[in-house]
Amino acid sequence: GYSTNTIWGVRWAGIDLEDGLDRFYTPAGAIVDRAQIRQMGVQGYQILGNSLPTIQGGMVNAISWNNIFFSFNIQYNVGASKLVPTTRFETGNTLTHSNKYIDLLSRWQQQGDITYIPKLSTALPLRNSSQYLYDLTFLKLSNVSLGYALDDAWTKRNKIPKLSFNVNVTNLFYWFKDKGPIGGNGIRELRFNYPETRNFSVGIQATL
Repeated sequence: GYSTNTIWGVRWAGIDLEDGLDRFYTPAGAIVDRAQIRQMGVQGYQILGNSLPTIQGGMVNAISWNNIFFSFNIQYNVGASKLVPTTRFETGNTLTHSNKYIDLLSRWQQQGDITYIPKLSTALPLRNSSQYLYDLTFLKLSNVSLGYALDDAWTKRNKIPKLSFNVNVTNLFYWFKDKGPIGGNGIRELRFNYPETRNFSVGIQATL
């Protein structure tokens, strides 16, 4: 049997540079157009990937020296694939009322164009095409915190509460195996509907 997390779909063969339309591979290896692969139904499906990572995990570490403390959190994911939503790829349906991804600037427009982006079309994309499949392997520095606590003897001598200060940053760094095209969008940009925010916070803690 197959994993319940197996991603099934049709395998994209790129675009035909003569007409700018998508082409697809059948399970037998033949190259066909959109209408032909649709006619095949599930008989045209192949295994494209798996949404479950081969390895995933994280590491949290904390270091302190005198009155300085430092901690960080690293997360990683290896081997998972992600089929991204195709709404933003509907190249000709929502031009008048929706933002589009920058790759459309490189779309096919005339014979002789060398590109991987099909021409504008009102045809709905095949949502389970490998064209929209990305390697989700990543390494993430998700949190870093740096703090300093005033010396206890000093605070007691000056009759003030114990004080500590800290700076915290989340989503500091991402590395993705799938780099995406130069000047275009890859899994880094397409993983979420909205970009992850990088947050900075500063705190002061007083203990009586």
